[in-house]
Amino acid sequence: MTPDNQSDPWVAVAVVLRPHGLDGTMRLKPLTGQDDDLLQVGIRQFRVRNKGRVMDEPLTLRDGTLRQGLLYVHFEGIHDRTAAEKFTNCDLVIPEDERWDLPAGEYYADDLVGLEVRDEAGKPIGKVLRADNGSAHDYLILSLEGVKAKETMLPLLPDFVPLMNIADGFVEVRIPEGLLD
Repeated sequence: MTPDNQSDPWVAVAVVLRPHGLDGTMRLKPLTGQDDDLLQVGIRQFRVRNKGRVMDEPLTLRDGTLRQGLLYVHFEGIHDRTAAEKFTNCDLVIPEDERWDLPAGEYYADDLVGLEVRDEAGKPIGKVLRADNGSAHDYLILSLEGVKAKETMLPLLPDFVPLMNIADGFVEVRIPEGLLD
């Protein structure tokens, strides 16, 4: 946990995508570990975070299945597409103290917020603002020193982010030529 996000007692474990079908099935993109961790760890109570605000009403997982890297789930009380649509693009979160251990080299997306960004020579060049999901891969959203843009998007791939050292509070990045022009 980094100092910038210590006060947030919630950890994002999935992003809610658009609903699937008409019966309230919700599609989730997992943000941690293996794609089916959410179904395997036994946690059934979740909250929804929308634009930084955690909703008071919990969602209780009824059942789910994994298909092609996405979770298709049903929550109690969500019985149609209209009810499911209000959660689109929200984070599914759990309390910090309920997060499960991840294998070495895996991390929670929330753990990246506030990490120092270093270039390949180890020089600090900015901070991680957040991690965003994309259809092909995820992205780090960075605030870089000396760059006019408030946010710089960098693919979260080994070619661009060769080292993530959460324990020591930094990520090493390779900025592709022309990205900051």
